[in-house]
Amino acid sequence: MNNTNKEQGISSDLQDALALLNDSCGSGYVIVREGEAKGRARVVGGIEGGQEVVRERRWGIEFRCK
Repeated sequence: MNNTNKEQGISSDLQDALALLNDSCGSGYVIVREGEAKGRARVVGGIEGGQEVVRERRWGIEFRCK
């Protein structure tokens, strides 16, 4: 990753994912698609006995090695 990506606001999680792609695909890769993937919802109990539903969002990258 170069410094330009940090300046453009790319998150550390995305930087980690792109580094993994670089490690996995020695000759490079093509991103086929990316976007929000199916997340999940879970019930969390509060300190005072209340409960709330927490919805988790996930992002996915589909890629192909060159």
